[in-house]
Amino acid sequence: MQRLHREEKWSIILKPYTVDWYRFSGEINGCIFLVKKNDFQNRIADFLNMLKNVKSLSIDNSILIVIIDEWLSTTEVREIINVVIANHARYFAIFCRNEKGSYNVFTWNELQRNVFHTRNSIKSIELIATCNSDTGFTKEPFFNREKNIINMESQSFLLKMREFPPFSFSSPHKACYDGMTIRLLSYIGKHMNTSENIFSSGVHKDFNTYGVQYDIHILIENSHICYLYDMASDKYIFYYALNYHWFTQRSEPHDRWASIFRVFTIGTWFFIVSTLISASIIFKVLHSLNLKQDILKTGYKIEHVHPINMYHNKINKYNYLLNLWSILLGMGVNEISEKPSIRIFFMFWIVFSLALSTLYQTFVVSYFFDPGFKYQLNTYEELKDLKYELVFDSNTMLFTFMDIYSGTLYIPEGKMWEWDPIMAAIRYIIDQPNSAMFLSEEMYEYYFKKTCISNEIIDLHKFTSESSQKNSMILVSNPLLKNRIRILMSRLVEAGFPKKILYDIIDPTGKLTSRLSWNLETEYIQMALGHLQSILLLYLIGNLLAFLILILEILIKMRKCKEVK
Repeated sequence: MQRLHREEKWSIILKPYTVDWYRFSGEINGCIFLVKKNDFQNRIADFLNMLKNVKSLSIDNSILIVIIDEWLSTTEVREIINVVIANHARYFAIFCRNEKGSYNVFTWNELQRNVFHTRNSIKSIELIATCNSDTGFTKEPFFNREKNIINMESQSFLLKMREFPPFSFSSPHKACYDGMTIRLLSYIGKHMNTSENIFSSGVHKDFNTYGVQYDIHILIENSHICYLYDMASDKYIFYYALNYHWFTQRSEPHDRWASIFRVFTIGTWFFIVSTLISASIIFKVLHSLNLKQDILKTGYKIEHVHPINMYHNKINKYNYLLNLWSILLGMGVNEISEKPSIRIFFMFWIVFSLALSTLYQTFVVSYFFDPGFKYQLNTYEELKDLKYELVFDSNTMLFTFMDIYSGTLYIPEGKMWEWDPIMAAIRYIIDQPNSAMFLSEEMYEYYFKKTCISNEIIDLHKFTSESSQKNSMILVSNPLLKNRIRILMSRLVEAGFPKKILYDIIDPTGKLTSRLSWNLETEYIQMALGHLQSILLLYLIGNLLAFLILILEILIKMRKCKEVK
């Protein structure tokens, strides 16, 4: 240690073994643990657990354990290595004195360890260096970090799991287990030459049993088992991201009789009525101006006009309104003036009426067949404003909303091994109208086909505005399997196997996916004035042309009158 200090190549921190290690924030690249032989087993477990809580140090960094008081035999070194392995350390070395007075550096031979029958017991240890006080090290100690179990030699994984559909679940007859994670591990196991029974019988649905050193745990981010480990630990192998959304009851459909009025917005209806009244006034003004021009030209008074020309002189304002209304409804009028200005205005009103009535009739018929749905909640803020009851399938999801939501939070109660909490949560929001559930899209699709009441499928609405992701993962407790499984799992993920397997399980026909992608907001939209731009443009052009022709007629007649005089 003094020589290391003098060389000044590394920063060496001398720290007593206390809980203050938890507060250490510096960068640690390795660790030397000085311990007495008789005190080793009592201290090593606490020491390694302490390393897990030092954020800057991974437990897979190099660890040198120095036995400072007595010499050790090969059997004793093997026992110490077994204890270290049982505490999940991988890259470590034992520095101890032998019976001859020199010093040995031991590590373990990963590829020769029998991890499948006698767990935590190694076949052989490896002497990587010898040190004499006179000559120093005979060779440089070296950790081979590339060692991995490649061939399982027809052994099986010891798997710990619970019912967690669609990732892991038992078959109807409980003779075997299935799920996306199970199939992925099966592919990995076959590649590593496992036995036909890829998973050993140590499978437990109760997630609180920790009596056995399992090779692989199947879990989801924020599961309560995750709190036993540091989430930054590289023992976790992430392979799929669950997409969590809010689900609530789908809004009720509109009444079919209301489809007559729902085609247009209130503003559009008001515009149509006001346009009809305005057009009738314009029609009468045009007629009156043309009539005055005729009087000036002929010299007759209005009461001397022949009765057959009643359309020109005796039509009151209500007749104009009714004539235009009949055109709007697709009907006709008895006769029309021969004046060009009135004819042009009337023709453009016909074009306007035909376009408007065609749109109206088309959408009314569509609404009668499928009336659409009322306003659908689609944001978390709306749930907060309306004080909806939020339902969760686990306590860990509920805890994340306890500090930010003032309404009621609910989780179905029951023993995990006696019922399905997700199914209970789905049935709860079906029975409670003012409730919403936070659930992953994949789980909802899996349970959707199971949720039937009175032979009718109950569909829920998935929010499109907010979502979050939770990682599904496996925790490889066995250090021999970790790197190899990580490599094989990454290959499967890159090839798209997890998503393909998942949707083969939950939606083999693709019907549920197309149903979930259905967006109610874009199904039916009431037509506002913006949807009638082309119609209004034609109508405006018709009005302008009618007035221009009227002015032109007046100017021409005035000129003729001057010429006559």
